[in-house]
Amino acid sequence: MSAPPRPGKTPKDENFPVVSRYLPAESRAPVLAFYRFARAADDIADSPELEAVEKLARLDMLDAGLRNGTGPPEAANLCAALAGTPASVRPALMMLDALRQDARGKSCESWNDLILYCSFSAVPVGRFLLALHNEGDEAARQADALATAHGVLGIVGNCGEDYRRLDRVYIPAALLPDRSLLAERRAAPALRAALDACLDRVDDMLAIAAGLPGRLHHRGLAAQAAMTVAAGRRLARQLRRRDPLAGPVRLGRFDFLLAGFAALLHRPG
Repeated sequence: MSAPPRPGKTPKDENFPVVSRYLPAESRAPVLAFYRFARAADDIADSPELEAVEKLARLDMLDAGLRNGTGPPEAANLCAALAGTPASVRPALMMLDALRQDARGKSCESWNDLILYCSFSAVPVGRFLLALHNEGDEAARQADALATAHGVLGIVGNCGEDYRRLDRVYIPAALLPDRSLLAERRAAPALRAALDACLDRVDDMLAIAAGLPGRLHHRGLAAQAAMTVAAGRRLARQLRRRDPLAGPVRLGRFDFLLAGFAALLHRPG
């Protein structure tokens, strides 16, 4: 195999709080291990330097490592971090299925295709956090909506870069028939309309997710969820005002400060 792909984002580069001081100390190691596993897998799928067959082989190595606790360090470390917790490796295995789709370069034809993709790429993150904190199924609907909203926000924000670097398009073809518009450095009206249509649906999902903090029994996780809902709303507004083809659209410190105020309403007692 060729050299490993260059490292991608760190938790500080994300548009959502990966782990916050509101989570208990015993949760932080599994959450960071899950994030590092997901980031390593994502870096493989997103590498323009690797052929699809090699990407799939490396993802299979991570898959095997998750199942037997060996292999790549990210897989072994996640298995070790989950020992003695209520969570399992199943959400991470589901994410690998979505990343295999990334590696093969499959596109979305409809909004339902995009939602199905997010059910493997994003929803497992929320389900992992629920399981880790012994939350029941009553919060699953809101957690799924929150995770899917952030998944779509990431797709909208990275749409131009994904197309130029990887020839990858997850904006549904039903909304954007001419995918070549993603090659430009400024969003044409047709592309802007497609992105706004996606953001309209994100707003609907965030409205559902707004009830998540109140559904959670663990107050630290509720605070984390409140921050993530608030961050999603701020990012959605920025993506409406700014052009993701012209440059990165990311939340800054002030945005996270304001999102933190939402968490204060659900701070641990």
